[in-house]
Amino acid sequence: MLGLAFVYSTLGAVAALSGSLFGSFQHNFWLNLFVGNVFIIMGLFMLDVFHFSQIRFLKVGSKENSSGIVSAFLTGVVSGFV
Repeated sequence: MLGLAFVYSTLGAVAALSGSLFGSFQHNFWLNLFVGNVFIIMGLFMLDVFHFSQIRFLKVGSKENSSGIVSAFLTGVVSGFV
């Protein structure tokens, strides 16, 4: 819960302080192309074209790196960004 609150408050503060910066991003061709490609890749993951086991740099749930509170906080941060 603290990770989610941290991400939402940080993103809200950045959006409030930047003014109309986020609105101007909507008209950028390269950003729209990047986001569209991310959506296509996510769709291919949903269709099982790619599998998470094929990605070697994702070591989710390893016992060596889990430390309770820190892992729970980082899970909340990642959930907030998703």
